[in-house]
Amino acid sequence: MDAANNAPQRELLRLVDQPMSVESIEALLGIVLPPLAWVDALPQTFQAQYGHAAAPPALGAWWASVQHTLLSNTLITWGEALKKKKLYSVVLDGYFAPTSERADKVWQFTLATCSEQFSAATQRSDAKMHPYTREALTHILSRLSQNALVPRLLRAASDERNAAACDLAWSECVTQLVSLPTRAANVYQHNTPSWIAQDAFLMRVAIDWEGALSLGPPAYMAELVAKLAKSGFVAHRAQGACFWAAVLPRVMQHVETSEGVPFLPSYTQAWRAVMGHLGSQRGALVYALAQQLDAHLARTRRAWPLALDEHAPGTEGRLFLSPEASVARDAAYAFLALVAYTDDDDPMELVHMGKSYPATLYTPLLSLAIASWLHPRALDDLVEFWADATRCAHTSVKQEQFITTMLLAYTTGEDLREEWISLAQSEMFLQGVSAHLDHDDPVVRRLGMLVAECVSARTVAPGGMPLRFPASVWDGRGDGREVCRVLRAMSTTFSFAAVKHAHSDRTQWSSALQLDAQECVMVTAPAPVPATARTSPPTRRLPARVSPKAAPPAPRPLIEVLDEDDATPDTDEFHTYAEPIDHAMSSDEGVDTSDDEGDAAPGTDEGASGTLDTAFQKRRRAPVYIHELAPLARERDVHAQKLLLKHAEALVRRKTGWGMEIAEQGVDLCIALCAMQDHYGLHNFEARRIAALAALCVACPDPCVDCVYEQLFTPHYAVAQRIGMLHAVARAAQELAGVRVEEVDVAAHRMADDAASHARESGERRTATADPVRHAARTRERAVQAALRDDARMPLPFAPPGSVRPTVQYTQVALRTFVFPLVTRFFAYQQAHRRRRVAYAGSEVVLSAPVLNALLQTLAVLCYYAQNAAHFFQQLVPDVLELVDHVLLVEHDSLVSGAALSLALIVLEATVPTSHGLALVQAHAPLLARLQDAAQARFAALEMRAGVASATPELVVSPDARARRAAAAVVVVLAELQQAVQTALLGALPRP
Repeated sequence: MDAANNAPQRELLRLVDQPMSVESIEALLGIVLPPLAWVDALPQTFQAQYGHAAAPPALGAWWASVQHTLLSNTLITWGEALKKKKLYSVVLDGYFAPTSERADKVWQFTLATCSEQFSAATQRSDAKMHPYTREALTHILSRLSQNALVPRLLRAASDERNAAACDLAWSECVTQLVSLPTRAANVYQHNTPSWIAQDAFLMRVAIDWEGALSLGPPAYMAELVAKLAKSGFVAHRAQGACFWAAVLPRVMQHVETSEGVPFLPSYTQAWRAVMGHLGSQRGALVYALAQQLDAHLARTRRAWPLALDEHAPGTEGRLFLSPEASVARDAAYAFLALVAYTDDDDPMELVHMGKSYPATLYTPLLSLAIASWLHPRALDDLVEFWADATRCAHTSVKQEQFITTMLLAYTTGEDLREEWISLAQSEMFLQGVSAHLDHDDPVVRRLGMLVAECVSARTVAPGGMPLRFPASVWDGRGDGREVCRVLRAMSTTFSFAAVKHAHSDRTQWSSALQLDAQECVMVTAPAPVPATARTSPPTRRLPARVSPKAAPPAPRPLIEVLDEDDATPDTDEFHTYAEPIDHAMSSDEGVDTSDDEGDAAPGTDEGASGTLDTAFQKRRRAPVYIHELAPLARERDVHAQKLLLKHAEALVRRKTGWGMEIAEQGVDLCIALCAMQDHYGLHNFEARRIAALAALCVACPDPCVDCVYEQLFTPHYAVAQRIGMLHAVARAAQELAGVRVEEVDVAAHRMADDAASHARESGERRTATADPVRHAARTRERAVQAALRDDARMPLPFAPPGSVRPTVQYTQVALRTFVFPLVTRFFAYQQAHRRRRVAYAGSEVVLSAPVLNALLQTLAVLCYYAQNAAHFFQQLVPDVLELVDHVLLVEHDSLVSGAALSLALIVLEATVPTSHGLALVQAHAPLLARLQDAAQARFAALEMRAGVASATPELVVSPDARARRAAAAVVVVLAELQQAVQTALLGALPRP
């Protein structure tokens, strides 16, 4: 092609590279209009000026680049100018939706461009696009809904250079086509146009697919149906659009008036070729077809043996046995036969019948069509399904009717008599009859007896006597007698041959199935309304001049602001919004009674003017992204903090496991939550702050837990803030471990009490032989104390129901994320504290009794649930015992020493029953000796302080009592460990 012919293409590519280079609308028209001649979209008025542009060798990927440039830049800049010249729609239609058949490739590019535009907008934080781009895409989507997409995409894919490229191009088109409504809905949200809504768009695609069934390769058509099946569109929906609701009326248009051949051979062959390529999705398509046909039959009054108005004598079965019912049955069979199964299929599996589908239910009229479709392959499986005792015990009357109808239809087959003789004598069939006779429902019993009689009559030898139940079983009214009489009459007139070779008539079949060709009303974009010519005015006189009416008096305001001079003595007890509130006199519920972020809180704005301006503040939007939470936490505003506390935990749990938002923003949010203080007396402030921190640690343990530890040992935090950090970490560990979440002190006390009880039992077992009477008395005392503890312990809820499944197991991150960083930072903090010569505010808060007690209790919870972690006994136990030994050397408070001894008891009690006890004694004997001496000394000091113990059993609640009990248990456990080691060493010595 010469340079002159390539000039329009070069101008387009220059527009792609330099979209801001266009200086006027005339220059833009000179670039974008000539290429429209290549796709037969150039308006007639511009043919003389731009119609000489020759077509390029092929419409390649550069055309898609032009589409992107038009949407993202050109139409934003020049859209209004194009509208004024009435060329806006011309440009969009020409570059995105040309009607010429030689421009099918453009539709492939348009589909990809729209998908990419929607995906790019969704990936942005606000999921928005420019209004002009959105308007252009709306126009393009309206054109997509008005044209047959599938045939165009098939022709576009077939134009590729080789078979592999064709397959790839078609696969991309299928993926983009099925996902386009979802991508559009993510951008349009509640304002999605009706013609791109998922149901309407996919209905249009299904209709186009049926129209192109004979045009495209069967593998391509099967790929599109499989994609629709995976998206859930093929599955039947009682109220709503689905694949067969769109396709079935169109299939009806192919019905030919003939005997036994309702469809042309070419059409039937096309369907069966597609079914052969469907693979695993074949069952979903057939089952959805059966459900759709069943729904059409259920609309009529002929679907069940006994209609609602057939209760008078002589009226039963009139509709079920009518010729109209036979026509509907034959039509349903013809549609099922169109999608015939292959030799490799299990036909019962295709219609979801068998032991794997015990709840499948069809109408008896459709069951006759299914029986004809399955004939003769499914008799054994059907009898097995009917005779299943479990299914029979849980069956419904309706399910039993349709299965019985199918079995009675099979008894009429002349070619199945030998098979029936074999089945009638089988144990499976006899057990099925027994299961029906044992059923509590008389209708189910009679249906089982009916099957037994009909099978006996079919298999009895010539001259033999068939099985017959008394006439009273069948005569009369109620308990299923009418249904049995109708089904028995059906079995005498039914014939497989009559169904398979029935006369096909499109009008009769449409009426019998109540299936109208216009039933599927498609939603398409409204056609543009041409502008009507402006009519002449009805009169030439000017309107009469009217003097303006007097202005009405201004309405009185609903709320009036009183000055100080206007105040009455009765209002002296009230305060204005500028006055501070005494929190000691005002309840917390007055500030936040409903957890609504819009509630006003008096005395919270520093610059309040004493008016009601704060009552008219704009309501804040609830946060929807993680990065919006930290600014709310740092804002010195009561509404911002209430909004954060209300939504933080739920938002973090909702975002857990999705993308990298929490990983990127988690540290910043951790710092903000740790620094929050209750300046406004908010309801449940600390509990909600801890819950949000815990949810953050569950969602992203590695950076968030370490960030919490870093803040814990940072100065300038209050005691309550540090304790809240520790409680949040313990709560996160319990959630990750999959156990019930408890308060830290409750959990630590429970674990220490259990470990002390085990140590006590072990010690008493060794002394039971020496003093059995005392042993029995102490056993009773221990039972009383355990009962008191159980009564005092309140049940706690599990993790919140809105929480998602943790992204990692606790044992995988227990040591490296939860325990070791806390222990390491504690040792480093103590070393820095020793070197520090001058203390300053907050430098010794971590070593205060409340914080140190919370730290040790948190470590106890973390270690208790980390027992199954790797290297727990080899690395964690020695480090924790070293920490306990260090705390006992410098701390003499009962609260802290009790928590330290409880921590040592928990890890030692986990070590004693294992083989790691010997290694622990051999490697850390000095440490254990110091720990045992410290525990004995602490026990002796506490015993001396407590005096003589009372003989009355009491619940252990005081810090001294808990420390004394933990010290005694540690001594017992260490003694037991030493004895076990001595026994092991003595047993290893050679005997003399």
